[in-house]
Amino acid sequence: MRRRIVAALLVAATIVPALGQGGRLGPANRQLEDGRFGDAERTFRDLLEDYPALIEAHEGLVAALVGQGRRGEALSWLLEAGQSLVRSGQLTPGTRFLERAVGLDPDLASAQAALGHAYLQSQRYREAETHLQRAIELGETSPLARLFLGAAYWELGAYDKAETAYGELLALAGPSAAAARRSLGALHVFRGEYDAAIPLLAAALGENAGSTQVRYDLARAFEGAVRIAEAIELYEAAIADAPDFLQAHYRLARLYRTVDQSDRSAHHFERFSALHAAHQERTRAEGLLTARLNQGWALLRQDEAEAARALFEGLPPGPDTLSGLGQAQYRCGDLDAAVRTIERLLATDPERLDVRLLLDEWRLETANR
Repeated sequence: MRRRIVAALLVAATIVPALGQGGRLGPANRQLEDGRFGDAERTFRDLLEDYPALIEAHEGLVAALVGQGRRGEALSWLLEAGQSLVRSGQLTPGTRFLERAVGLDPDLASAQAALGHAYLQSQRYREAETHLQRAIELGETSPLARLFLGAAYWELGAYDKAETAYGELLALAGPSAAAARRSLGALHVFRGEYDAAIPLLAAALGENAGSTQVRYDLARAFEGAVRIAEAIELYEAAIADAPDFLQAHYRLARLYRTVDQSDRSAHHFERFSALHAAHQERTRAEGLLTARLNQGWALLRQDEAEAARALFEGLPPGPDTLSGLGQAQYRCGDLDAAVRTIERLLATDPERLDVRLLLDEWRLETANR
């Protein structure tokens, strides 16, 4: 059961409210309030059998376990689910679970480290620094804690501290040292310390010859050290790996101009200009689409279902559009159209647990009319 729940959480961090959930959550919450923790545990587990991705039910189950003095079990549940959610990109609920875990046991190094990583992923760098430092103070042995702490220091502008954190990992063998070399080399490039960066990045490229980013970073270091031929060779190799590498085209265009190869310089400037224009157009289109989607959801929150439906119908049929359109159709009373729309949405991602559950509810409602 537990493995299935964590897998479901990877698929969907939140679930669209389905018919009957509120009624089933209510009794479980009242059992918690009355101190009937065993009954609440059973009710929440039953609810999770039907709705494995329902965050509120997981939180209620944790509260029921804690109420019975089973803090270790609750803590393990929160850590496993929270880290799984963060790894899958579901940062908000994942961070919430990990915050609860730290609240249960502030002296657990692995919980502090996991929460620090979640904050780092959410670009909450000061909080990431605090929790990663605390994890190390508590004896966290995972090299990733120091690697993530170095990244937090870098983002906060504490470059000397970042260098120290990365340097502490260089003595280790294996993937951690390789990652530290990549990060420390990139930091030296960022700070204009090109001669210090080159041996680190050259070693990192030897360890990971297929890394386009390491190849590009090493090219930057060679360029900064005025080793132009070597920089050009590596930029060309990066573009061979990734033909649309915008920055590599731009830097090659500049370097070829300095060595009087005007034809090659012009070619890369043309590629850079075309890629840059395409990127700007994509960004503009994505921004307009996001604004229109937000407008549609705002209309739904204001119970303007007809207006929301008309808006969503005029947008490209991506997953977010189909989700909004289905909700608008449902609220307009057009249940058959809503079911067809959600079926289209499910076809784009058959593993979406939240969509499957919603579709089951609406199909059942259609059958019972």
